[in-house]
Amino acid sequence: MIKRRDFIVAGVSAGVTAGGMHLLYTSHSETFLAPTKAPAALILETGHGQQLDDILLSLENSERIATAWIEKQATQPSIAKLTKTLAQKFDLSSPALEKSVYQQVQQDFASGKTANLDGWTLSTTECELAALRHLVVTANPDNIAILRAQEKAKLEAGLTVGEIAPLKNWGPQTTTQGKKFNEQPDGHSGLWFQLSGAPGRVKIMIDGEIVRTVVNETVVTSGLFGEMQDRILSNPGKYEIALIDPIKNIKQPIGELTVKADPRMAKKLGKTDSVFCEITSWGPKKTTIGKPANEQPDGSMGVWVKTSCFPDGAQIMLDDDLLPTTTREFGATSSIPAALLETPGEKTLYFFDEKAQETIKIGTITIEA
Repeated sequence: MIKRRDFIVAGVSAGVTAGGMHLLYTSHSETFLAPTKAPAALILETGHGQQLDDILLSLENSERIATAWIEKQATQPSIAKLTKTLAQKFDLSSPALEKSVYQQVQQDFASGKTANLDGWTLSTTECELAALRHLVVTANPDNIAILRAQEKAKLEAGLTVGEIAPLKNWGPQTTTQGKKFNEQPDGHSGLWFQLSGAPGRVKIMIDGEIVRTVVNETVVTSGLFGEMQDRILSNPGKYEIALIDPIKNIKQPIGELTVKADPRMAKKLGKTDSVFCEITSWGPKKTTIGKPANEQPDGSMGVWVKTSCFPDGAQIMLDDDLLPTTTREFGATSSIPAALLETPGEKTLYFFDEKAQETIKIGTITIEA
């Protein structure tokens, strides 16, 4: 039976025993034990001094306790209310704050000021500190990525890389920033995986998070849902996808979902002056009447332009004539009809984006007789 115990047995959900955690208050000794600062690089600033910040940082893995206590409150606690409540119990800026907290926890137990959460009996002060930590950490948007990385590391730590089921193909594998792919009736972006004989228990993991998964005999389906979809589609980059067997703790790498930057969005946010990226090379730059350079099967002249980004729907234009344009991994390609190359001289090639009403010069093509 659990009696008087350590201050926030944070590892309870992971199976850590009370004897294995010593934070502020301990039943094994009446000697004060100073908290150990958590190694995580969380940004935690209460505005009430480093002493309080260090105590809150030491309460690593106390999220379940904090959220459970907050949910039981009649009114939603706030950082200001919790700070005021704790300040009435001890001087938050005192160099001896750790010892004051320890003594207050003892007093709470002695006077019956406790709460039962997740099968543990905690002092009210412990709950308030854990809740304050939770609110301060989550109030800083810079901590979101850190918390996500911590959860990812915990999940990955217990997995061994191996094959769960043979993978034939999967998709979609690329999209553009802000653009859903294979959109489903409920609004999520659907992913499919041709996996032969995958056990019904398997899950898809995207960017370190287990996501909703449906397993059939030859196909496993999943996708981007809710907050994850918003986050991933808003941030260009590559996101790891894997198949997970939660019983055998096996991870089978599948590949990466690539989210390409949308230059229109970058311009809208003021990160760039143009929807087009720098043109690194292009060609051909010279042709002859009746003998098109890079001649295509229909007699037109094929042109290519290398650039790191190209907006969806943008086109290549020769002087005032819009040309059929295909987006490529390296940039874009098009073809110039022979009829537009029948007069010697020079013509200018452009990129044109109708949505942004923007035109930039690619270069000049010389037409020789």
